[in-house]
Amino acid sequence: PSYEEAVSIQRELKKAVSDKPVLNNIRTVAGADLAILKEHKKLVAGIVLFSYPDLKVLESVNTVSG
Repeated sequence: PSYEEAVSIQRELKKAVSDKPVLNNIRTVAGADLAILKEHKKLVAGIVLFSYPDLKVLESVNTVSG
């Protein structure tokens, strides 16, 4: 998608995010991100696994394609 389309998608997804607890006994949470480096023809991705609720990093991985 174009930049504008991506922003629109993120705004729509934002509406679905809830910060209210919905599950019991959550012990881990994860975050992920991906960046596209068009000029270098590469993708950069990272994932971090945290303990919950203290948010200590349990594991993290990243990679660069291309």
